[in-house]
Amino acid sequence: MIAVTGPTRNGLGRLLNDPVMRSMGPDDYLIVLGDSGVFEPRTAAGDNARRLKVLPCRILFIEGGTDDYDAIADQPRTPWNGGAVNAVARGVARLCRGSVFDIGGRIILAFGGATTPGRDDLGKYHTWWPEQDPGEAEIQMAIENAGKAGGVDYILSCDCPERWKAEVPGAVLGLPSGLAADRLLSSVCYGRWYFSNGYADKDLRTAGAYAVNQRVVPLERRLQSPAVAPSDGGRSGTPSETAARGQISEKVFTWNPHRFDMADEKDGLTVARITAASMINFCCNAVSRASDTEEGSPSRRAKVGDMDHTFRNLRASADRCRESEPDVCEILMVGVKAYEAYRAKHDAVEALPADDAAKARAIAEADEEMDRLAAVMNGLVDSFH
Repeated sequence: MIAVTGPTRNGLGRLLNDPVMRSMGPDDYLIVLGDSGVFEPRTAAGDNARRLKVLPCRILFIEGGTDDYDAIADQPRTPWNGGAVNAVARGVARLCRGSVFDIGGRIILAFGGATTPGRDDLGKYHTWWPEQDPGEAEIQMAIENAGKAGGVDYILSCDCPERWKAEVPGAVLGLPSGLAADRLLSSVCYGRWYFSNGYADKDLRTAGAYAVNQRVVPLERRLQSPAVAPSDGGRSGTPSETAARGQISEKVFTWNPHRFDMADEKDGLTVARITAASMINFCCNAVSRASDTEEGSPSRRAKVGDMDHTFRNLRASADRCRESEPDVCEILMVGVKAYEAYRAKHDAVEALPADDAAKARAIAEADEEMDRLAAVMNGLVDSFH
């Protein structure tokens, strides 16, 4: 069994009495979603880790907002199950930020770190560390590792995306760690997202996510249901809703990144092709969401910003396979060029003042180009089925 739970820095009493915990044994894993107490400032990490060994299973954890990041940096990294860990004590290890692991057949992206609310310079390197905020390189590494895996079954984090926080009791808005999680939401295809805000246990059903605090929640084996597509705020959309929008076919929302064996190259299903299919899926969902907004509106401008990021990743994916898989590169560049054509029309709309007589015509042309972009992306999805 693999299970997740919230912070353990304040004691283990709740775990010792938990029915899920009591069913776990030495071959099982409990993953603590931040603030485990192992790297509590001005304490010995080894001693703290050994306290966790009263639990009947192996302990994995990600870092949170109360950890000593200097102590974390002093720990050697060890390769493990596809990612990197800090082995603090026998049976106790930190899952390094941005790593993707295969643990018991579950593909898991670890993304620890949480910004301390209200922090100031007085407490810097005493009660909080700048490294608690995920950096740009770590965000990109997480996105790239998830892309190489063709999507993940689970994302595990301490903080959650900003756009979910209105639904989570006690969540603090505007934190760098939440903004970093937003970036993952915009770029990673996942099955379920577990995070710990330390205040509540709450199922965010429409987001495919769960806030974990006191509970011990088992992780299912590799998910067979469709993964949540990036940037949709946790809502992939049902086939009927997709058809009603009239833009993207239901295939976009039912594509399962785990249905292929990534080591299997028969029938042309190489890693590059599976990754390309994942990137096309991401772009399709970004286009669908933009299509639900009006050209020239603030909402459309925000969605175009999302598309800029997603289509940049599509171009980068094309560049990476230009030599090894030229046919895949060619397919991806069709989508890139279609987006560039739409972007030019969108920019023309944005350049005109609201009272310009040419504005309405420019909006109509941009809408037509958006329809063409949606049709192109539909065709690219079909090319990978």
